[in-house]
Amino acid sequence: NVTIPYKQDVMPYCSEITDRAARIGSVNTIVNREGRLLGHNTDYDGFVAMAGRAGISFSGSKVLILGSGGTMLTASAAAEDMGAADITVVTRKGPVTYACLSDYYHYDIIINTTPVGMFPKIEECPVEPGNFTNLKGVLDVIYNPLQTELVKRAKALGIPGDNGLYMLVVQAVKANE
Repeated sequence: NVTIPYKQDVMPYCSEITDRAARIGSVNTIVNREGRLLGHNTDYDGFVAMAGRAGISFSGSKVLILGSGGTMLTASAAAEDMGAADITVVTRKGPVTYACLSDYYHYDIIINTTPVGMFPKIEECPVEPGNFTNLKGVLDVIYNPLQTELVKRAKALGIPGDNGLYMLVVQAVKANE
């Protein structure tokens, strides 16, 4: 299994990459098959399962993804496949930055793929969910702590959300398979 920040870096070392991993542009599981390295993306399965467990529907939704790494690529592909109408990626230096976040307060779903809020800095929160007027779901790929500040704040507002532990477990099961 491969984790941040190497999910894109390992791709050139794979002998073959599954169609899904190639489409996403990110590999998180590598299998050695008789000396040939096969790259997979099982994060996709985990992400879809996490969204389903949280009861979040992407159909026709405007999705805001925080972060620019391999997990962002996975979340974006999954959101698109689940019917998102619009997907916008927010980064520190990209075309959409945190400085212009207020332009996206009407979005429906927030996905955090950054390490903001991860142990040991568990008090940090990448965005304030209360600023979003149509928010109907929050997903955070972080699994330590079990509930990030972002998800806690969303749930306090009655907005469904989930952290990345379920995603981690499902992707691990798929990786083991």
